[in-house]
Amino acid sequence: MSGGFPQDDPWADRQLAATEAQFSAWMKQGITFSNPPGVKYEYSNFGYALVGRIVTNVSKRNYADYITGQFLRPLGMTSSTYDIAKIPAAHRAIGYRWENDAWIEEPALGPGAFGAMGGFATSANDYARYVAWVLSAWPPRDDAESPILRRASVREITRPANNAIVFPAADPAGCARASGYGFGVHSQHDCILGFHFMHSGGLPGYGSNVLFVPNRDLAVFAFANRTYAPASRPVRDAANLLVRSGAYPVRTFPASPAVKTMLAAVTHIYATGDVMSEPDAFAMNFFLDRDAALRNGDIATLKQKTGACTPPAEPRFPWGTAAGALSATLEFTCEHGIMKVNLILAPTPTPTLQKLEFTQ
Repeated sequence: MSGGFPQDDPWADRQLAATEAQFSAWMKQGITFSNPPGVKYEYSNFGYALVGRIVTNVSKRNYADYITGQFLRPLGMTSSTYDIAKIPAAHRAIGYRWENDAWIEEPALGPGAFGAMGGFATSANDYARYVAWVLSAWPPRDDAESPILRRASVREITRPANNAIVFPAADPAGCARASGYGFGVHSQHDCILGFHFMHSGGLPGYGSNVLFVPNRDLAVFAFANRTYAPASRPVRDAANLLVRSGAYPVRTFPASPAVKTMLAAVTHIYATGDVMSEPDAFAMNFFLDRDAALRNGDIATLKQKTGACTPPAEPRFPWGTAAGALSATLEFTCEHGIMKVNLILAPTPTPTLQKLEFTQ
């Protein structure tokens, strides 16, 4: 979506039945550029049709056949197809548009060369299989991989490929949302859902939206058979309600062995009030940045406010926070409130602290 091609909604939505020969002719005559490549986000269905042609050429079979064989069948999506004519009439949702106070049936389009940009027909049950498979790529882990695609490759779809923008809060109970387009989805972050990603779909006669909150193992989607039905708002509202209900807590991960080792040292340091009680715990920069006497003075001042403190027994951290294998912010329970300990380990084989802060 940053190749310099112009935004082509709704022109491209009427090209689903275009043949490979027609698409080849369009490519030969060239496409008008809207911007220099790589400088601006513009939604290009033509660009995704090009991706479909690349897949066809590399795989040596039609794009739709490749996706069906490599993804749909392994996922058990037996009711999904790129050829709408193959769907039994009794099972197909007819698409309509509202015009002159009446519903007008939209013509069924496809299959064709532009199907890679959105000519896919599915059922709610089939799509739920796909959604669950995408969610299974989180969290990163060392389990056996899916035979369809590596989890790391699935997660790449969320990596922003162009500059992020900020949407203001749409309602008084909401919050601003940052968004950047990745490889097929909008990667976003806000104060309710945290990290999430989504995409809308719109064609003559249809509208849809899907929203994933991977750190909560949650996804919501909606399908509608009205032209460009605005499904994104009810999907987001539903996701917000589910998150606020508390039924989908953020995934957590345990402290790494290195952080646990340093936690024991930090607990001893605070109890004694002397950073030199654990001289081997510090990296070479630590006392160059602030000497031992001043650090001990900081601890003494804080202990007068907090009293004795107890470290967390089995610290765990939410996914999506700054915590990692070599850094953490830990909460100690004290006689007079909570004390926070921020620690960052040096990138050395033996765990050592390059930074340690005690705050109330």
